[in-house]
Amino acid sequence: MQELEKILEEIEQAKREPWYRLSNYDVKHKLDGAINRIVDIIRKHMNDSWIPVEKDLPKNESEVWVILESTYGTGYRTYSSARYLYFENYGESHWCDNHYGYLEWDKYSDGHGGSSQYKVIAWQPIKPYRPERSIGE
Repeated sequence: MQELEKILEEIEQAKREPWYRLSNYDVKHKLDGAINRIVDIIRKHMNDSWIPVEKDLPKNESEVWVILESTYGTGYRTYSSARYLYFENYGESHWCDNHYGYLEWDKYSDGHGGSSQYKVIAWQPIKPYRPERSIGE
């Protein structure tokens, strides 16, 4: 219950911030940012097992769930699966998304095997499927 109170207090504080007063012109554009801000506040107080890339990175070559964010500043986010790859010979690391290819890597961002449209902001391990046991086993 205390966690919910903290969340509600932060949402109320956010409503008093200047960006909350939206004109008709920029309502649609700023709505995404407002929603993302509220979601971020809620996630900050709840353990939903997403790990920000600033805090930690997965093991090399492991496949994980990722949250992708648009690099164009629109606030658009989507979910995907990707691998985090470390290239020891070059001292570089890159994300390889299963749909978009390499992300934010100039070598592949021209539409041939990659995209500079998204960046990974958080990840979580993919948990293996475990079939349910039947009753009585």
